[in-house]
Amino acid sequence: MRSDIGSCFGRVTTNWFGFYRIWKASNQIFDTVELTLPAYSYESQAAWIRIPLSVKTAVEAQNLPLRAGSHAASHALLNVVPMYMMCNVSDLGTECANPHDARAIPERLLLYDRHPGGIGITLQVQILFGELLIAALELVSICSCSSSVGCPNCIQTLSCGEYNEVLDKETAIVILKGVIESERSYFQSRRVLASFLGIVARNANLTPLHIPDWRAFPMKEKRNILKLVKSKFSILTRGEKWVLRSLGKKWKDYKCQLKSEYYLKYKNVDDLLENRPERVPRDQWTTLVSFWNSEKVKRKESRKSWKTKMPHTAGSKSFARLTAEKTKDGAEPSRVHIFIETHKPRKDGRPIDNESLGKVFECSNRNC
Repeated sequence: MRSDIGSCFGRVTTNWFGFYRIWKASNQIFDTVELTLPAYSYESQAAWIRIPLSVKTAVEAQNLPLRAGSHAASHALLNVVPMYMMCNVSDLGTECANPHDARAIPERLLLYDRHPGGIGITLQVQILFGELLIAALELVSICSCSSSVGCPNCIQTLSCGEYNEVLDKETAIVILKGVIESERSYFQSRRVLASFLGIVARNANLTPLHIPDWRAFPMKEKRNILKLVKSKFSILTRGEKWVLRSLGKKWKDYKCQLKSEYYLKYKNVDDLLENRPERVPRDQWTTLVSFWNSEKVKRKESRKSWKTKMPHTAGSKSFARLTAEKTKDGAEPSRVHIFIETHKPRKDGRPIDNESLGKVFECSNRNC
């Protein structure tokens, strides 16, 4: 189970086979000239989304051209990108179908940076791919042109290396709708999977709480849990590690939740044992409480330098950086001033907590 959106560095190669001679008056081809030139290639960044097998099957069932549809859908994506980020359509390229090339092409919608090394546009495209697909479908659907090859307003673009040949507007709509629906189904199933893993992590029979560390959990039991998950969800082999990591995190979070709800509330061991949660077996709860009260855990908690006794509003900014920002004409602010700056009330006027309010009031009077 995974989203089919991907990105990578790849090599873009352009080959020139020849050109047409065209009468300007009638726009008709009267000659074909073959060329023998070396290929031009460069490394760049790309983002793509695969066309699901179900969409391919639906296209073939309607006797629609898949190559022309994917080409047209890619053009539609190109045309909507400038509405979401600062760039031109010519900054990006896609896989254009050659009318004289009968070789199979990957069934995907791909965009790449048309600059050697890439300029970061496709990295933003990967994040916005879902929105771009919806915008592309809307662009093609509401366009009033009646031609199967579309128009410059929907599926044609001046940057096409194949001069907008092999395009089909109707197929593009079918492909875009199918890909969007597939992505929605993926994210919905992912939410269901995450919820199921949370249930498994809270099941003391499947994931006992007396084991001190997820890494110490028997591999045989992990395989049994993975087998249970795969019996209800379609999980690829490469997705098994993600399932186990996610399950381990949820199991650890559940133990932390129990500790914050019970251990901090009942300081006495007897009270802890007496107020056992109903969903936790007695033997596992006894072992868990004993582990929390062990000298090893207490020493570990005492070494947590990040644990603050009083909350502050500095966020991720260090006090050293804040001091440097407040320094004027070489004069550093006092520690009292820094304390007041990092313990200001919230935007709605409420203090962080009563202790902070009292300390700020005391420091303000002392500073005066």
